[in-house]
Amino acid sequence: MKKIFKKFKIIGIAMLMPLMLAGCGNNKATIASKESNRQTSSSVSSSQSALQIAFKHGKYEQASGLLSVPVVMKNTGSNSTLIDSNNFTLHVGKVKLHPYQLGAEPADYHIDFGTGNIWQNTLTFNTGVHLTDSQLKEVKLTYTTDSGKVITAEKLGLTASQSENRVSLSSVNTTDLGSYYKQTENYIKQVKKEKEENPDVQVESLKDEFQDDKYDQLRAWVAVPSTGPKGSSNVVLKVLNNTNSDFTLSYGDFELVDGSGNEIRVDATYRQYTLYIPHGKYTTVAIPMESSISSKNRPYHVELRQNQGGNFFTTKDGFNPIEIAFSNQVDANVLFSLSPTKYPQKSIQWSNQNIKDNAITADVKLTDYFNLDNKSSGYKVVGNNDDGRQLVEPVISATPRWVPTTDRTTVKWKVKDLSKVMNYTHVVLQYDGKTILTLK
Repeated sequence: MKKIFKKFKIIGIAMLMPLMLAGCGNNKATIASKESNRQTSSSVSSSQSALQIAFKHGKYEQASGLLSVPVVMKNTGSNSTLIDSNNFTLHVGKVKLHPYQLGAEPADYHIDFGTGNIWQNTLTFNTGVHLTDSQLKEVKLTYTTDSGKVITAEKLGLTASQSENRVSLSSVNTTDLGSYYKQTENYIKQVKKEKEENPDVQVESLKDEFQDDKYDQLRAWVAVPSTGPKGSSNVVLKVLNNTNSDFTLSYGDFELVDGSGNEIRVDATYRQYTLYIPHGKYTTVAIPMESSISSKNRPYHVELRQNQGGNFFTTKDGFNPIEIAFSNQVDANVLFSLSPTKYPQKSIQWSNQNIKDNAITADVKLTDYFNLDNKSSGYKVVGNNDDGRQLVEPVISATPRWVPTTDRTTVKWKVKDLSKVMNYTHVVLQYDGKTILTLK
């Protein structure tokens, strides 16, 4: 698990709709024939007849092997129960998948679910493949109650009432993500102003201001899983909420803005839903946008708003702005990866370089969530003389293939023959034509 908050010392209802579920299980699906047995009811009474739950789902969305789907659950009985994220199952042919969790990144949660309560969320699963429309028709989503009863979700109609399905929970207290960023922006401005007026002033602490001494420890990233000219109409949002507070994100209050100032909203089919972001957890979800996000229109940035009808604003003035990156990875587990030249330069540090025989080594320290994509084909050793002569030696291997940790890691590059190029006056290790290390 990335130790992301060892490096970030600063940074972090009524209306809760889709919550991204990521609880247990990271197995991938192999598509098989349709199952013969199906539960036919979307409302099943548990062994305690007083507990009844209705369960429905919205449209499936896919990106880099992830499948996300909004769900609505209603406790129509007279007994309270508990929503356990581990009890959701996606059935893809004969394969059963539980909500997505990457390695040791915790993503599960439990919510008290009282009688009359309504709950919405967005569940995310790692199928490992892109399911066709015909395969999606055979997918089944179930929830297992405490008594072992299995409830199969029915499809939500296109005309489903937003007010009828609005979350109503007495057990959860959250802040919307737009308000969080606006609060932290105002706090930072106020602290700066007070310090300018009186350098010795004791400013109000995070604990005093927000009742949370870890309120600055929320990070979020957006990956666009396509670098081609066509772009991608789906993006993947990942949030690490290491605060002590729970948050929500209404998809209707989220947008991307390209380099020309054009705004791209979330697709209309998702705007009525909301993502739940529990404290101490990672949350991952595939989000459909109303149009394609193309790398040719970079740079993009994320904007939020506090409420429907309000103005959108950038997150750059909060504790930790939401980062966005393009990725050509088709595997969800390495989707949030960047090459050495695309990695934020302030977040990657090289040291302790050494040359021995035909190998180059150096330590790398990452201070961002993104993995380092250390593909050997991008590297080469370039020697230049002052008279204009140049020699290029390709790198034949680079290990490790990925650097997925913020711990200091030794990287090793092998070259068939370093002796000739090292005789040149100026020698560098390059990636995609940009210098990574100066060797001589």
